[in-house]
Amino acid sequence: MQSSFLGPDESADIAGSRLCAARNGYYYIHLSKPYSGASMELWHILATMKELEIFKRPVFGVELRSIDPHGIRLTEMHGSLVLSLLSRDTDSLQFYFLDIDSATALPVMLRGSKISHRINYSMIHIACQRILLVGGSSPTGVYYSSLFVLDFATGESRKMRPLTHGLDGFTLTHLGPGRVGLFGGYSKISCENMIYLVNKDQWSAVCPNDEVDELVAKRWKPCLHNLTDTLILIFGGYNGRVLNDLYVYSTSSNAYATIYPRVTSPLAPREDGAYILTKDKANLVLIGGGTKRCDVLDIETLRTSAMAILADALLKRDLTGQQLGAPQLVSSEHHTAEEKDSVGSRIVDEIKAKVAASGQTTELLDIVWPKKR
Repeated sequence: MQSSFLGPDESADIAGSRLCAARNGYYYIHLSKPYSGASMELWHILATMKELEIFKRPVFGVELRSIDPHGIRLTEMHGSLVLSLLSRDTDSLQFYFLDIDSATALPVMLRGSKISHRINYSMIHIACQRILLVGGSSPTGVYYSSLFVLDFATGESRKMRPLTHGLDGFTLTHLGPGRVGLFGGYSKISCENMIYLVNKDQWSAVCPNDEVDELVAKRWKPCLHNLTDTLILIFGGYNGRVLNDLYVYSTSSNAYATIYPRVTSPLAPREDGAYILTKDKANLVLIGGGTKRCDVLDIETLRTSAMAILADALLKRDLTGQQLGAPQLVSSEHHTAEEKDSVGSRIVDEIKAKVAASGQTTELLDIVWPKKR
């Protein structure tokens, strides 16, 4: 399921918050001499199971001498790139359209709400030519709860409903149409994973009072990947130490599970690392985040294992709920009938059907059903 190789020395410094997928690969903004004569390169990154390839080009069109590396964000929008920069030369964040072919940046001036200097914020494309910009902190340590919609079609920046508290170092991902997930981060008040409903301009908790949800929330700069339309992989981050744990979150069942890949050695710990697909799209490669080691995960095996582990977690949750909320049943035959009609069992059957239809083995999904006591 997992192998590893060493990438170029420079790959250790790749930060997932400055990397995004677009067109035919992954693109990353590399910064040299950040505070005096700053210069940037656009890296095109490709991966196989044994090699990480990096193609570099200088970025043209950015006339800023001082750029904070923690204030850079790169976001894909309809196959193009949007670049956001924090510079001491200006009094607010600066935005650019970055042409992939020429690596030329075109400044974009937005009317409306001004976005003050901030680092460790997050951006994500939500619809049409609109991008969501959330949170972050000032260079002096003030945590922001603000949320903005950047509309590049109208040239406007609009302030929306903020988070309940200031937060930085989190990661955003799509959870489905009109739903954005916020995972991890640091706050002086509390840490919790959140869902933002775009059309309602509304925040809510992902999975209230869940022990694993709390573990996932209390980490800075985890890396995320949409394994399927309903499964999100969450890896690593920092919570006093750099982490190498791997979780899967199901948007359809609102449940987490811990994944333990079948490996010859543990995954390398990473803070602000990134997932990228191999050229054949059969494997995920974990890169950057403070190490040049690249860990390779087979997608089909990972997907099947994730679904099996989640199904098991859902069965246990379903049976626990029955034990707490239902009177004792008098017949063991009744036990079996009820268990087989439970939500968990139906989910397992649905997952088995999907896996079998794709030509994969369902062996990992043959779960032993626990009996009530």
